[in-house]
Order: sequence, then C-alpha cells, then structure tokens
Amino acid sequence: MAVKRNVVWYQGQVPERYVLPSYTSPQEIFDLELKNAWFNLAVGGMLITTESHFVRGTKDTSSRRNIFPHPLMEKGPGSLWAGDVEIPTGSVMVYLGSTNVDCLGQKRRIISRPYPTVFYCGIKYLIQDQNCFKPISL
Repeated sequence: MAVKRNVVWYQGQVPERYVLPSYTSPQEIFDLELKNAWFNLAVGGMLITTESHFVRGTKDTSSRRNIFPHPLMEKGPGSLWAGDVEIPTGSVMVYLGSTNVDCLGQKRRIISRPYPTVFYCGIKYLIQDQNCFKPISL
C-alpha cells in the first residue's frame, strides 16, 4: 500500500501559477499542392513567407513569463509603437519540426497542440497559419 503524503504550505508560500494560452484549433490547409508540400517537408527544409508577419511579445502581465515556449508569428503588418518584430514577405526560414504547446481548452482542460517551428534570424518561432508559408522543394 502506497503512503499518502500531504503537502504543507508555510505562511507566505503559494504554489506556482501556470498561465496557459487558450486553445485554438490549427488552421486547415485547403490547397492540395501546398498540403502535399508540407507533408513532404523534412526537418531542415526551407520555407518562404507568402505574406508579411509580425511577432508580438507573449509575456503574461501578472507573472512576466512567456506564455509560449517560443515567439508566435501572426499574419499581418506589425506596429512600430508596440515593439513588434516585422517579418517581410519573401523571407526564407528553416523548418525545425513541430513543438507541442499545452493550451487551456474548455472546462479548464489542458490540450497539447502541435505548432510548426521555424528558425529565422537566430530565433525559433512558432507558426500559427501554415497557409502563409510555402515549402521550397529542391
């Protein structure tokens, strides 16, 4: 029989609070040719952006921690006053595979969602929409 242990919190101690991003379902790739190109893409393959993207800070305001393990690319132009990093159309990136991110679903369930990961200008980024990236075949 296993011994049941109790956790004792001393005055002033609180458990560490994890902040998770909310779950969003992955974008479906509608173009059959693009879907096949993504399916045949190997780790280390090259991608080119077909639309401009920006990266905004993903820190939680209360704990000053990153919500995602790597910055998340979002489609559209960024704003200079918000400190966004802009990634122009036609940028070439290296595909690193996918990264599983724990997200908070309905009824506070934790769902692990795979995000495609790329390497650009010395930083790893998570891709939210694969329709905006075209794999370069050799």
